[in-house]
Amino acid sequence: MSNFDKNKVKKFFSSTYSNTIYYSKKLYEKFEKDHIWVLSSGIAFNILISIIPFLLIALTVLGIYIDSSNVLEKINSYLTNILPMEDTHKDKIIMQIFELAKELTNNTFLTGSIGIIALMWTMSGLFSTMRDVLNRIFVFDGYINFFYGKLRDFALVLVTLTLFLISLFFTSIFQIFELISKDLFGEIIPSVYTSTAITIIASLITTYIMFLVMYKYIPQFKLPIKVIQLSTLLSTILFELMKYLYTLYVLRFSSLKRIYGAYAFIVISIFWIYYISVIFSTSAAIGSIYLEKNGLKPAYKRKKS
Repeated sequence: MSNFDKNKVKKFFSSTYSNTIYYSKKLYEKFEKDHIWVLSSGIAFNILISIIPFLLIALTVLGIYIDSSNVLEKINSYLTNILPMEDTHKDKIIMQIFELAKELTNNTFLTGSIGIIALMWTMSGLFSTMRDVLNRIFVFDGYINFFYGKLRDFALVLVTLTLFLISLFFTSIFQIFELISKDLFGEIIPSVYTSTAITIIASLITTYIMFLVMYKYIPQFKLPIKVIQLSTLLSTILFELMKYLYTLYVLRFSSLKRIYGAYAFIVISIFWIYYISVIFSTSAAIGSIYLEKNGLKPAYKRKKS
């Protein structure tokens, strides 16, 4: 290796080290100043609230198809596999779910309508909270018209919820491919590697688009494209990692009752939601640091009167 190449390598590692120290220090200050943990808690709380109407819609849809014995058998098998608790308690919970779904079937239109309206409203509140978090992180003191904000939030609900479900579907398929391959052939066959590679890439692309939409359209100000790309890339990588670990637990380790206990599924789900919120806030904070370091500024769309 020539002296020129050695100097380039040395300069690269030196620059990487100094940037790592700089961003780590600034991120620590950002966590202390903006209370990132608390902001993330607000996002997580709104996500949990949004889950309630989502479950109402899911139970309504389940109630429509509950009369099919084939569907009933598949749902029963799926719930039996993912619920990490004793068989007696598990059977009671499954029966209660089916009974509730059957009750909702009697008022499908009413319960479905309530669920959809409640989901749109609670998720609109979620995006309002996320907007406040971004305002705090990027030091913006502005306002947005209530009705304009709600309409924009409703549009974001449709887009991001669709992308999130698609991303979650791809990740689940990736895990299921591996499980089926091992069960049938005792090992992961080459074609499964190809299938899983495709699902991973599709999931990454979907997640990237989802966060790109969030960082671009949730704020009341226009961020530079480099800041959006940086925050989106970080969120995508960390989100996919957390999502993979979560689905890995649900599909493979949910039966380890001796270690995690009967309510581990609920507890882990809540922690997962919280850390997803931390990922969103932290990636935005790093984007803010990049913005400051490179002398960039957001373009403010609206100013406080």
